Amino acid sequence: TLESLKIAEAEVKKHPKGSIIELCHYSPFEKLPKKKSDIGIIAPGDKLKGKGWDGDQAEREWAKIILNSIERKVHLLNEGHFERKEENQLIIEDNSPVDFMKREDEAIDILKKKYNQTVFSEKSTFDKIHIFSNCTLIYDIFGENLKVKCAEGRIATFIQLINH
Repeated sequence: TLESLKIAEAEVKKHPKGSIIELCHYSPFEKLPKKKSDIGIIAPGDKLKGKGWDGDQAEREWAKIILNSIERKVHLLNEGHFERKEENQLIIEDNSPVDFMKREDEAIDILKKKYNQTVFSEKSTFDKIHIFSNCTLIYDIFGENLKVKCAEGRIATFIQLINH
């Protein structure tokens, strides 16, 4: 889980300089006991422990993480306490451990296919969905699909752009 990854990020600082974290051990869909949060830490010169990600597995993992987030937010949008507007937009700030930037377009295509196959039982969905990931805003991912890079990595700048 992301909690396990955060623990590993703190633990790796206690390991020899140059130690790395194998991200394939940290999926938000598989719980790790706190004792095992350091499972993906590799010291310099040690062999990798995991299988890694095959083919487009990293892109599929990222798409699954984002789709899961969209599904949760659509459910919230349809709860009685939520005030719906004329147009409802969703911004997802991606803080997952998946680094897909080398194959960003493939990851987006996988997400679009999964999203189009998803049947939402709720009556309302979002008019536009934006994703902020790795200093990039993907504006209206299921529509215009415009990408804007940000050197600072600050989502507040993009929120201002979306609101104008």
